[in-house]
Amino acid sequence: VKRVGQNSIPGDGNPIDWYVNIQTPIYLSCADQGPHPVDQSTVHWRFSFWPQGFTGEPTYSEWDSAPGEATVYFKEDSWHDLEYYCTDALGNTGVTDLEYFIVDTKAPEIKKEIIGPKYVKDEKTYIDGVTEIHVNAVDPEPHPINGVICDWSYEVLDDDDANGGDKDITPPFIINFPEESEHELTIICRDALGNEVRDVEIFFVDKTPPGIKKRYGEPYFSDQFEDYLAEWISSETPIFGFVSDDGEHKSGIAEVKYRTTVVDDEFCRYREKEEITCEDAIGKGDWNYVDPEDFDEFEFNAEKESCHLIEIMATDNVDKSRTHKQCAFVDNSPPTPLKEVDEPKEPWDGLDAHFYDLKEFCSIEGNCWKVTLDTPISMTCTDPDPHPVDHETIYFMVGLDGDD
Repeated sequence: VKRVGQNSIPGDGNPIDWYVNIQTPIYLSCADQGPHPVDQSTVHWRFSFWPQGFTGEPTYSEWDSAPGEATVYFKEDSWHDLEYYCTDALGNTGVTDLEYFIVDTKAPEIKKEIIGPKYVKDEKTYIDGVTEIHVNAVDPEPHPINGVICDWSYEVLDDDDANGGDKDITPPFIINFPEESEHELTIICRDALGNEVRDVEIFFVDKTPPGIKKRYGEPYFSDQFEDYLAEWISSETPIFGFVSDDGEHKSGIAEVKYRTTVVDDEFCRYREKEEITCEDAIGKGDWNYVDPEDFDEFEFNAEKESCHLIEIMATDNVDKSRTHKQCAFVDNSPPTPLKEVDEPKEPWDGLDAHFYDLKEFCSIEGNCWKVTLDTPISMTCTDPDPHPVDHETIYFMVGLDGDD
């Protein structure tokens, strides 16, 4: 009598009778048949080893025996047959039974493919919240039993209440982490015989895009008008950019770039009732890339005189990006001074000046006058188009020529 224990699958008998592994017990026993059984039976068995399928010449073990019953195990993976028979105390020999087995102790092989943003740094794997982990498990040659099922679970290592997973699923399947944190992912897969493999890996999920800050150096001016706010700089004004890797699980900054684009003046007017905003402006042209050593602080300028869209874009190592936009007028044109001399006055040729050589200067009409202490002299400045900052400051100086 033969009985195959746990971790076994019946075959179809053509020619495989059983699929087992080396932990599968096979119980052999003898029952002496009537009508006058002498009992005192002995069970005899031997194994064969077939190198490739049940063809060619197998290698046989020595015959072994035990009184009454025995529990036997195969010792290695391969194609095997098991022969056994019984004898009683009188030497009566029963029929030899022959059955064919495939012995498989190889666990499935787990394969993980990361689809989406991924970055490995210092043996740590960083992914984004949109990254998918595609999992497959295959029962390997040369004796695949198949029937693979898997369990998977994860723990968020800095949040005891955050976890997830699934059980008894047939591969392939997809895993995704919704939380930004450090995740320990465990995948356990087993074939139909219970041969099991465990895969454990740590993933750092970075869902926070880089932080960007910007400030203007000098010269800089801003003003609040009746219905809008505006800012002015010149082409000499340094524009400082600052990029930081925000969030608790930092994958690092991969790229920082900036550009300036001339846009319509209305984008530079920040209104309370916003029908059009700087965020609506569309940048054009090539980007300028920042040296990685300067990501935390860098400097650039806006060269052309106009309303400029100033963009700074930063991308981290798991492809999350952020773009900072701001619009400012660039004004490089100095104001034009205007001076008006009222009455009483009369033109002066400057030839009798004591300390200054004014002949050439005063030869130009309207440059030199003789006035009294009561003559009003008015001075103004006009800031020219196209983007006047206005708010001019007038500077003047009075010098004395001789003693009167």
